[in-house]
Amino acid sequence: MRRSTPKEAIPLRTFRWLRNEYLIYPILVALLVAYLILNGGFLSVFQIQSLITSTAPLILVGLGEAVVIISGGIDLSIGYMVSLTCVVVATSSPVLGTPLALAVGVVAGAVNGTLITRFRLSALVTTLATGSFFLGMALHILPTPGGVVPEWVSTVADGNMGPVPVAAILLAAVVAILGFILYRVPAGRYLFAVGDNLEGARQSGVVDAPIRIGAYAVAGLLAAVAGIFLAGQTSSGDPNIGTPFTLNAIVIAVLGGTSLAGGVGTVGGVVAAAFVLSVVSDIIFLTNASSYLQYIVSGGILVVVLGIGQGVRWIRRPTGQPSREKVADR
Repeated sequence: MRRSTPKEAIPLRTFRWLRNEYLIYPILVALLVAYLILNGGFLSVFQIQSLITSTAPLILVGLGEAVVIISGGIDLSIGYMVSLTCVVVATSSPVLGTPLALAVGVVAGAVNGTLITRFRLSALVTTLATGSFFLGMALHILPTPGGVVPEWVSTVADGNMGPVPVAAILLAAVVAILGFILYRVPAGRYLFAVGDNLEGARQSGVVDAPIRIGAYAVAGLLAAVAGIFLAGQTSSGDPNIGTPFTLNAIVIAVLGGTSLAGGVGTVGGVVAAAFVLSVVSDIIFLTNASSYLQYIVSGGILVVVLGIGQGVRWIRRPTGQPSREKVADR
């Protein structure tokens, strides 16, 4: 009896623009058009500046989470690192506050990576536990919002150089540096390789521990920058300000095309996804709808994008071959 051969997979280029990292761009354009219409077809310079500065912390935590997820892990403590570093800036001396906050973020991220990599602990459980620790430290240092933030920090976080927000310049630098590391430096290629196939990367000679610890350290550094931004924008420290950022960071990373299975992700997609959340929030504000609707709309967009991406993978999979499931938490 003749054995049937598996049906050939449909070429990826057929569905290129239906992949998550590409689909986010038309969604952003559609939302921007709606936002423009609601504003009477005109956006002032102030509105554009406000959109960029309010999105900056989302972009930073989204990029940090994306780097960790690309490496094959996940970080549930990133929002609490934002809170801790925000408090550190507001309660330290004007000279030492910012460097100390950056150091705290890097050390906190490295601790996460070391516990997960060296001691082989679950990424979910470990970062959930360390997140609780970071939140407790933030509340111990500053139980209620307050403190003093240096004026130059507020200028960087919320100021402008002519029509251009200072935040936009800083974000452009962060995106350029991170993109260069991910796509032009061997460490970036190793990061994708470790996230895609850990055992295969090890057999190829990649030492995965420094790569994975470095991913968590980068996430901590970007969380610290976000915490400094928020301290500057609010002119105070708040031990609870980072709480919503953990979920938002994961949503932004996944919405921007980062696969929870690891090994896949783009910087541009994460930036676009962060602006999607900000524009959705602004549209809801303009329509006088309940602020809780933001979570419904954002969740709906995420489900649609993931559903389309999964559908594309299902269509492309050759008939007769099982799908390959990967575990992100390792």
